[in-house]
Amino acid sequence: MYPGNPRDAPGCNLRPESQYLMPNTSKPRTSEPRTLKIRVLVRPKEGILDPQGEAVRGALPALGFGGVKTVHIGRLIEMEVESADEVDAMCRRLLSNPTIEEYEWEVVS
Repeated sequence: MYPGNPRDAPGCNLRPESQYLMPNTSKPRTSEPRTLKIRVLVRPKEGILDPQGEAVRGALPALGFGGVKTVHIGRLIEMEVESADEVDAMCRRLLSNPTIEEYEWEVVS
């Protein structure tokens, strides 16, 4: 047994208790890249047949919901990106079919 404080013994790896209570500020914190939350709404273009929308419109009166003239079924896509620079290209090339669908997107946060 080592006489005195065990923390002072040769080869002892125990740290003083104060180091466990204080945050380590010796290394600079790396900031994470800022992410943007994007919301994309894709729906059928005006004049394009929407069978899902028609099915829902036809079912609503049977459930007691009258007065509904039209229903359009679309998709809501949410994603987090580092930059909004290419969101429009993503929508045109992958997230929508520009022949039969239209889209709009917004930065939510």
